[in-house]
Amino acid sequence: MKSLKKIIAIILCLTLVSGIVALCSYAASPKITGIKIVTLPVKTVFYQEEDWVYGMWDISEETGKPVSVPSERVSFTHNPCGGRYPEVGMLDMTGLVIEVSYSDGTKTNMTYKETKGKSGYTANIMFSPKGGKGFFPGTNTVEVYLLQNTQCYDSYDIQLLGKREEVEPFFKVKDGSNVEIDSNNYVMGVPSNLTLSQLQNDIFEYENVEVSFSKVSRAYKYYGTGSTVTVKYPDGSKEVYTLVVEGDVDGNGIVDSSDPGLVSIAIINNDSLNRAQFLAANVDGMRKITENDFTLITIMAATNSAS
Repeated sequence: MKSLKKIIAIILCLTLVSGIVALCSYAASPKITGIKIVTLPVKTVFYQEEDWVYGMWDISEETGKPVSVPSERVSFTHNPCGGRYPEVGMLDMTGLVIEVSYSDGTKTNMTYKETKGKSGYTANIMFSPKGGKGFFPGTNTVEVYLLQNTQCYDSYDIQLLGKREEVEPFFKVKDGSNVEIDSNNYVMGVPSNLTLSQLQNDIFEYENVEVSFSKVSRAYKYYGTGSTVTVKYPDGSKEVYTLVVEGDVDGNGIVDSSDPGLVSIAIINNDSLNRAQFLAANVDGMRKITENDFTLITIMAATNSAS
């Protein structure tokens, strides 16, 4: 009997200890302290009927399927995930990236993702119309957050416009920009540290065309020399544009210590660089890559390193 009591006591002690350890582990886990939007979704302008309709989704009692109920609210046509308020429609959040800050001082980037499960689709990042009252034609503020701490959020504006007017397809650099496209489709004057959001919102403007952006390497954070922009027109034709960042010879989007080395090799071997790299390395504009280019890019790299 004493042995049985001793065994029970040991089990209770072990259970208590494991509970305390679990509680301490939970208490020690970092909490979310901030949300910051790093990259906006690909679409921030939506057109009636093409992207949204009036009315909010409801479930038919007869068929059990979603039906549209007339309303002044906007219901998005994007499937499948609708954030915390799916009854008011489904907003396309493709491309959204947020920076999440934690109580231990760490930060991490999170890309919006929709996952299909047995009960339907779920999203890792939630969103709601500001005030939770729904979306309406005009300018709307969208708040993005995580369920782990709904008090931490960031926001951005979207435009809900009437029916899209038929516009002739076009693609060009924005007026007033220092960027230019030469006769061979090289995009000159591209700034360093260039993000996808800047490409979409600050560098180019286009309408009624499909545009895709590709880095030299997925490992690179920025779009640098050699990155491409592919434009597909409604008739099926395509155009490919190549970015050139002055001084960025390796294509990582930054002028750093690796670039002068490539220039040095090019001075000895003129065939070591492709056309985009040559344009990036030819800082002084002479017919050949020279020691002057090496010097200028070395200074640019040192300046960037010091800043």
